[in-house]
Amino acid sequence: MRVLLTREDQMVKQQQYTKTKEVFSKEKDLPKLPGVYKFYDDENKLLYIGKAKNLSNRLKSYFLISQDRKKNELIERIKFLEIFLTKTESDALLLEQNLIRKLKPPFNVQFRDDKSFPAIYFSIEHDFPGIYLTRNKKLKGVKLGPYANVTAARQSIDLTRTLFGIRNCSDMVFQNRSRPCIQHQIGKCSAPCVGKISKKDYVEEIDSAIRFIEGKDKSFLDALYLKMDKYSALREFERAALYRDKITAYRDIQKDQAVFTMYGNAVAITKKSNEYVNCISFLEIKDGWLSNTENYFTQKDRLISDEELMESFLSKILIEKEMENLTLLSDFKFENLMTQLKEKKIIIEKRNSKNKKIFELGIIQAEDGLHRQYNYPWISSGFSFIEDKTETKINRIEGYDVSHLSGDNVTASCVVFDKEGPQKKQYRTFNIKNNKNDDYLAMKEVLSRRFEKLKKDDNNFPDLVVIDGGKGQLSSAKRIIDKFENCNSQVLSLVKGPDRNSKYDDVLYFSKGKISRMELQQDAKRLLQFVRDESHRFALSRSKKRRSNLSQSSLDEVKGIGQKNKNELLRYFGGTKALKKASLKEITSVNGIGHKKAELIYNFFIKKNNDS
Repeated sequence: MRVLLTREDQMVKQQQYTKTKEVFSKEKDLPKLPGVYKFYDDENKLLYIGKAKNLSNRLKSYFLISQDRKKNELIERIKFLEIFLTKTESDALLLEQNLIRKLKPPFNVQFRDDKSFPAIYFSIEHDFPGIYLTRNKKLKGVKLGPYANVTAARQSIDLTRTLFGIRNCSDMVFQNRSRPCIQHQIGKCSAPCVGKISKKDYVEEIDSAIRFIEGKDKSFLDALYLKMDKYSALREFERAALYRDKITAYRDIQKDQAVFTMYGNAVAITKKSNEYVNCISFLEIKDGWLSNTENYFTQKDRLISDEELMESFLSKILIEKEMENLTLLSDFKFENLMTQLKEKKIIIEKRNSKNKKIFELGIIQAEDGLHRQYNYPWISSGFSFIEDKTETKINRIEGYDVSHLSGDNVTASCVVFDKEGPQKKQYRTFNIKNNKNDDYLAMKEVLSRRFEKLKKDDNNFPDLVVIDGGKGQLSSAKRIIDKFENCNSQVLSLVKGPDRNSKYDDVLYFSKGKISRMELQQDAKRLLQFVRDESHRFALSRSKKRRSNLSQSSLDEVKGIGQKNKNELLRYFGGTKALKKASLKEITSVNGIGHKKAELIYNFFIKKNNDS
């Protein structure tokens, strides 16, 4: 196949798109969101598919001691992990069942054999078959499944009945009906018991329902439209209205979930970026079902535009996936690839109300990929360069920063990096006891507390400490760290460039007892800035959370004080600590706070102090 490159041929050609399965470990920072997970062995063979309301909690449970022999056998073989985030727990159930049915992982099969799992059963021996959930393996008829999750099976039955009007009553009830039941009134049954539908038409609905559950009917929606148009042309408007209602029900179902879609075969491509890396999310839809998700990573390059990057990616994926005759969901134009896309019968569709939920899933996948991305190729190179400069073997870096609002709610952070990248499970925050507007005192406290803890932990000190600041902060940090015996931690400080332009950041360190400026290559500088930025982000987020909790527990209790007034009060006093001590006159000095509101606030804190 001919692949068209953009005008930045050489640069784009050098882009490396990495796609690696995550190693399954206890230290993984997993999202607390609903989704599906897949386990693979060390040969990348699929072992098991599961679903969870909270992926983080569910996957942690695999590290607990279990008496289940087969579960322990599975755990011993797990090497890699893949996750697929969904918007809801219901979506996770549907996706899990579809993937198990198609991929048949060996451990799902084993677990299913241990007990009687339910199946969806069509009683096709009957003139007007019904649809049921059954565990009876001896029943004759069409059985689909079995389903490892009963709720998912029931949801599939409910969905099928809404679309096709299949009865769910017993044969005894069916034979003795003289008028339609409530299931017909709510649109879940076509009432074959009283002749509201012919046997021929009902059997057609049964065939469509079976194909629908099996995921084999690629033109399901088109077939509904054809039947609606056919009966409209024959002026059988009542029957045409039945198919119109099915189409409406089908579309309503799509509004509530994003796992079964209105597309036959399609792919969705979305992108999210941070300062260091791009994450491209690739979702595959087969026979209407979301069937696969992959995240691809490439390093951020200011010289390559987003459009050029995505064209390069699509050129690669067209070859790898042998894509053809499908819909491509993307907000990018791919103008330089239109010839190839037409040859492959690929239609581009932008974001709209029909596909909005699929785009949202892609964005969630990409954002999660960025959040948990540890594969930064330049980090190892950065470590090596700093090792040469400091003449120290470096395996672990810790970065520290302090955040506060005019001395209130002072919070410090400690972030941890190794040669694989940020180790977020090891991040720590400290509520600074010395609540003053003094960064030196705050840094002294956090370093002292942290290193005292590490001293008790077998002197497990970091090889390198990174702080934000100039010569004063660097000297102060070194004095604190040097007090600890058997501690050989090196200290670096980053000095912000003019106008906070990171391009001109300086790095200071101690060389032969004197503070010197360290000349850095690109990867080392990027690494240290990453550590500095992470420590700042983490400290700021925790400080904001503390302020939010405090404001909610105090000012929110004062009736008549809105969010705008709260913001003005906190901005003026720098926090509730100073506000509690303020006089009535001082409170009335705040913009937007009159005498009446000031009295409310003043009396509230007076009463609160007396109660405590």
